[in-house]
Amino acid sequence: MIAWPTEGFRKILTAQYGSSSKIPWCNGSVEELGRRLKACARSKDLDEGRRLHSSILASNLRHCKFLADHLVLMYGACGELQQALEIFASIPNLDTRSCNIMLNVYNQNGRLKEAKLLFDQAPLPDTVSWNSMITAYAQNGYFEDARLIFKSMPERTLVSWNTMIAVYCQFSCLDEARLAFDRMPQRHVVSWSTVITGLSHYGRVSEARELFASMPSRDVTAWNIMTSAYEQNGFFQEALTTFREMPVRDLVSWNAMIKAHAPAGKALFLFRMMNLAGVAPDRVAFATILAWCSHSGLVNEALTEFVSMRADFGLTPTREHYCCVVDILARSGQLDTAEEVTDKMPFAAHGATWGSLLAASTFYENDDLAARAAEKIVEFRPECGSPYVLVANLHAAGKRQDYI
Repeated sequence: MIAWPTEGFRKILTAQYGSSSKIPWCNGSVEELGRRLKACARSKDLDEGRRLHSSILASNLRHCKFLADHLVLMYGACGELQQALEIFASIPNLDTRSCNIMLNVYNQNGRLKEAKLLFDQAPLPDTVSWNSMITAYAQNGYFEDARLIFKSMPERTLVSWNTMIAVYCQFSCLDEARLAFDRMPQRHVVSWSTVITGLSHYGRVSEARELFASMPSRDVTAWNIMTSAYEQNGFFQEALTTFREMPVRDLVSWNAMIKAHAPAGKALFLFRMMNLAGVAPDRVAFATILAWCSHSGLVNEALTEFVSMRADFGLTPTREHYCCVVDILARSGQLDTAEEVTDKMPFAAHGATWGSLLAASTFYENDDLAARAAEKIVEFRPECGSPYVLVANLHAAGKRQDYI
């Protein structure tokens, strides 16, 4: 049942394991394999997903429909639409669950035409199928078609109502979103949060606040949404007050506060308060802190937190974190160290990193580094004229006779 183009499968097996006799066997139950494939879909880990696929093909589970569905899900999430489609096509006696998974894959990959065709041919489309089509039309900009699907549904679930309310908000139809919200036979905290998010996105903060106050119960997500609503619309004191009133704060709560109060100089204080509260920072929190330290000139603090990422929290810095370090070193005049970090970081530096070096080296009149940075920027953005102007000026001034 679980297919893979023969030649492609052979090449992948050979590349990964040397020969088919070295294929690792799947350990654990079918349910465990399903969970691992779902994890690959969430993290878009195509390599691990293919390893699991290889193991399944080499085992007695190759005819398991449950795993075939999960493989379709995994390949679709990883952008491998053709592979997902081939596995889907190999499943005999397709049922609603399999069709819904493939509908989701089409939506993830922007294939509205194929999704509509599958929906029309599905044996017994259920509310999940209809909800998928509402999402598909909305994602592709077809508001009226999404609304027509919703109105045509033989049965609407809570998810259907929430999906349509989100579509109304997406297309700025806030009054219709409120009307749909008022007509809902039952509501979940997601229903309230969706409308609050839509209202705050378009600056209708007072309405969002009234709706939040009328909620019969609030989870941490609802509190976070209201806090973000204040922050995004410039009501920083109200955001802080709401944050203090929260019965429970999670990482999202702290990250929102750190970001909101960075311009006021409170980012590092809140970051350390988060640590004291027992909430471990993630990469987003560290990126916010490093960027704030860079713009505030806090070199030692930035380097301390950068080292702490891996040493204290086991987080591997991303390109964004390295770029923040390069930026703060360059701004502080430590150009040699900044260039050394750029050369040695485990990523190829992009144009923004070299742009930081170019700006700093120009300010500190380091013409050699300015020329090297300009060269790199030209590689990334040959249409950008400013590096050429800089190099020409250096050449005209006689400072870089060997350049160009």
